[in-house]
Amino acid sequence: MRSRILGVLAVLALVVLLVGVAYLRYGSASNAIAYLNGEYIVADQRIENLGLVEPDKQFSVTFNLTNVHSKPIKLVGANCSCSCILPPSMPLELAGGETTPVTFNFHSPETAQHFEQLIELYLDGSMPSVHLKITGATK
Repeated sequence: MRSRILGVLAVLALVVLLVGVAYLRYGSASNAIAYLNGEYIVADQRIENLGLVEPDKQFSVTFNLTNVHSKPIKLVGANCSCSCILPPSMPLELAGGETTPVTFNFHSPETAQHFEQLIELYLDGSMPSVHLKITGATK
C-alpha cells in the first residue's frame, strides 16, 4: 500500500514539474501542446463570436496571437472569406515567445442574417497557416 502511495506521489510530482516547465518556457500548458503539435502561432481564441449586432456597422475584432517558438515569425498576408474584413497592414513580426494583438476591421451585413467569416493568416517560410473565424448575426 505504501509503495502505491509513493508511486502516485511520484507521478503527481512529475506532472507538476512538466506543467511548471511548460508555463516557464511557453507561457501556458496549451502553448506547450501547440508547440509539440507543430504549430508556430497560437490564437487566444480562434473564433470571435460577436453575438447579435447592428446591420451595416464597422467593428474592430482583435485576436491575441502568440509565437510559441524562440525565433521571430512574420505574418506575411491574410486571406479573408469576405471583402467585409480588412486585415491589418502586413508583414507583422512576432518575436519568439511574444504575444501581440492583431486587429481586423469587420463590416456587418446590411440585412438580418447569421454570418460566419473565415480568416487565414499566412506565415513566412513553409509554416502552416493560422485559421480564425468571426461569427454572429445581424438584427
